[in-house]
Amino acid sequence: VTPTSVTLEWGPATEAGNVFEQLCLALIDTGRIDEAERRLAALPPRAAADWTWQRQVAWVRTEAALWGGRPQRAVELAEQILSGPQGDANLAFARVSRAWALFDLGQDPAPPVTGSYPAMLAAVPEETAGICLFHDGSAAAAVDAFDGASVTWGVCHRRGELRCGWAAG
Repeated sequence: VTPTSVTLEWGPATEAGNVFEQLCLALIDTGRIDEAERRLAALPPRAAADWTWQRQVAWVRTEAALWGGRPQRAVELAEQILSGPQGDANLAFARVSRAWALFDLGQDPAPPVTGSYPAMLAAVPEETAGICLFHDGSAAAAVDAFDGASVTWGVCHRRGELRCGWAAG
């Protein structure tokens, strides 16, 4: 599949936008970061008022930077997302990406995320706690947090489940 071989109709919060996001994340997760970034670069401009789309694209860019070895860029992109509407529960994904990027930079990823999230995001507090514990040198406690997060993510988010399983060792 080439960047131009898939044509999608774009609209606010459409299924096509979600498919595009997941396609790019799958490319990132399989090491095809350059291809994901080419697809992002080929996108037509969209209205800045479409926050959902702006967040999705920014998060894919954040993940590409994180997994592409550019943690400082990942922090910058995640912080842009985090300046968005605070009522958007999906900001939690950027909080996880930011914590991992700060960890990669050797910086304190604290504080861990707290609060209650819907099922899809329920593992965010556990995962960010694990990242903080690992940074602080509490490896055994971090493994426990990552194991718990992996189980919680496993209910509805395979990507998070695998990431935390990997982090737990």
